Amino acid sequence: MPQITLKSALYRYRRQYSAMFLVLSGILLQCSAGKERSTQHPTLTLSEFYPFGPTILESARPALIASDGRLVYSLAKKNQTNFDSYIKAVRANNCQIGYNSAEFESLKNQIRSRNRSLLKQLQIRLDSIEAKYIQFEAKSANLDQFQRRRSLLETIAEERFEKLGNVWLQTYQSCDIEKSQNTENQTTGLFLAYYTAFYRFLEVLPPTLRSSF
Repeated sequence: MPQITLKSALYRYRRQYSAMFLVLSGILLQCSAGKERSTQHPTLTLSEFYPFGPTILESARPALIASDGRLVYSLAKKNQTNFDSYIKAVRANNCQIGYNSAEFESLKNQIRSRNRSLLKQLQIRLDSIEAKYIQFEAKSANLDQFQRRRSLLETIAEERFEKLGNVWLQTYQSCDIEKSQNTENQTTGLFLAYYTAFYRFLEVLPPTLRSSF
């Protein structure tokens, strides 16, 4: 039986230790790479087109500026129909995406952030219009009426963004439209209520300010 010397025992130990180190290093590198891929390529990312597609809506601005109530109503119905069709197509794609609860919560935060940004943009425009209204109308300005209608518009806009966010979140949750919440009920009023509030707000502005909005 061969004699095991101290030198040979140390050599064998070093070889076993080196092999174990390489295996552990490989496992750590694989885990690290997996985490990095997950971070760089999240499963759920809010569409750049949220809340609407790039070409699905017809602008209501000319009708609102012209105070054409019948055309505003017609555009609200048309855009409602187009959006309902669009969101069904979005659902057909999104409902097949896999995700975990943390990723879904991240998507909620993305939607909240986008909604806040969109609402802030509207408020900045309204601030600008209010400053001009006070400056140019001077004593004839009906500031109380202006602020009431502005407040109503902002409230409806905020509710609209919240509803849009919920509609988008639902597109990830079920491919079965019958089992999911009724899309038409969820989107009712997204356009008519908003356009009506805008129409009432623009009514109090003189034509020069109305056309600059």
